Amino acid sequence: GLEENESQIECAYREFFEETAYRCTELIWLASIEDVVEGWPEYQLTIFWGFYDDQQHFRCQEGQDLKFVMREEADQYQVPKKLISLWDLALEEANICLVN
Repeated sequence: GLEENESQIECAYREFFEETAYRCTELIWLASIEDVVEGWPEYQLTIFWGFYDDQQHFRCQEGQDLKFVMREEADQYQVPKKLISLWDLALEEANICLVN
């Protein structure tokens, strides 16, 4: 969550580190959507993406597990459909960056 006097991008860097012990070198805004989680009030979810540097280690510091998953394997996991469409959008953006 966004802390007082913190920008969305600052929050993204901090949250990513807190949850994964990985320091992102560059995060890029992808989308902001209104989201609802059962038992919580509606809120704005802002999604950023970035490339993994293949150098740093990461570990799950919150939740049950953390690992890289190939997009074509997503159906094997309980991933909400709206997140799958955002995943596809992030892959499109990454491909554009790689071409340029």
